[in-house]
Amino acid sequence: MRAQNQIKRTLSEPESVARVQALMREFPDAHRTGIADKVCAAFGFVDARGRFQRAGCLKALRSLERSGHLTLPAPRTQPGRRVERRLGEPVAAPVGVGGEPESVTKSR
Repeated sequence: MRAQNQIKRTLSEPESVARVQALMREFPDAHRTGIADKVCAAFGFVDARGRFQRAGCLKALRSLERSGHLTLPAPRTQPGRRVERRLGEPVAAPVGVGGEPESVTKSR
């Protein structure tokens, strides 16, 4: 098992970059997550439960792309701005709730 902070260091080595590029050529239709899964399998990037460290791998791959070592496929979805959802009308007053909060006493 490799620590997650070692993923970027491992993938930054020239022979690792070549191996990632070969994986990308081998699976030309793979999306970013698919590539990350292939890289995790090839390099053994798994957590204590044996699951792929996909997020750390994707982060390292994006870093390699920014530095010009490889070109990832375009993202399939664009992250959007979260829109706050509001009700169309005010919330109704509570029914069947007794007293004011100050009237509640602690019992010991």
